[in-house]
Amino acid sequence: MIYTSNPNYRKDDINNDDTLIIPISVISNFNDTLPLCFDFESSQYFAPLNGSTGIINTSWEKGLPSKTIFNSPHQGSNAWFTSGNEYEPLLNTYLYSPIFNVDGQQCYSFSFWHQYETEYNYDGCQVEVSLDSGSTWQTFGKYWSTDTAWYNTQAIQSLDGVKPGWSGSSNGWEKAQNDFKVFWDGSIQFRFRFASNASNHGEGWNIDDLCLNPHTGSCGTVGQR
Repeated sequence: MIYTSNPNYRKDDINNDDTLIIPISVISNFNDTLPLCFDFESSQYFAPLNGSTGIINTSWEKGLPSKTIFNSPHQGSNAWFTSGNEYEPLLNTYLYSPIFNVDGQQCYSFSFWHQYETEYNYDGCQVEVSLDSGSTWQTFGKYWSTDTAWYNTQAIQSLDGVKPGWSGSSNGWEKAQNDFKVFWDGSIQFRFRFASNASNHGEGWNIDDLCLNPHTGSCGTVGQR
């Protein structure tokens, strides 16, 4: 909480407007050794924030889903999901992960379980990644028609018209997985992005059981476009 007194070094006659309250969410480095998994039962490491202002938004909820299609977590009692029985029009909302330390040229596997139900091709969701503590972001992973473990749609209108992601219906829980490496030692942060246009809504996105593990095998390079 932040208090202000004597704004502009002057005393005014209305004391009630001299107090400012700003909610602050702090996303810190997660220093535990990988592998790591999050079931969202007790951890508070993920934060739903406005991508421009950094203020906590209400477009995401953590808890027990009670929608028609999204009516349970993948396991346990909690998941992260888009708010309301149906998502709102003209959304562009983000759920942020903590910041992880990773080793250059080491392959990692990023995975989670999810359900999605959106207007196909028009509304959808994707994962974005940052290598500079959130200063810049890029789409994490690519669309390949033969890759059933990652994006199912090549370009979604609400995701800037050209970006890939998931849209339509998953018809239940699916595991999403993308294997990656970075060029050099450093940090990495992920955010889940959901966007919609002005019409035809659905239940949105339901996310649970996220893991980040060292991986042996082939992997793509984050930062290589």
